[in-house]
Amino acid sequence: MAKPTAVRTAAAADPAGYAQLSVSAWLRSSANDATSAQARLAQSLAPDAELPLPVPAAGAQATPQSVTAARSAPAVGGQ
Repeated sequence: MAKPTAVRTAAAADPAGYAQLSVSAWLRSSANDATSAQARLAQSLAPDAELPLPVPAAGAQATPQSVTAARSAPAVGGQ
């Protein structure tokens, strides 16, 4: 009689890292410079997202110092 083998199941991946990287690249990119490294990264992670326009307000922070995912949850039903 064959011995039963243990079955390993993979834990669902936490989407926070992908979201953090994607949003950070998007916020650091600009529609005026679509060939920059940040813009190319943002477009590769979210091809359908339009790059942001430059910040029009004088004195406004153009790029974030850091981006942190506050919360994440796996999609239910594969959506």
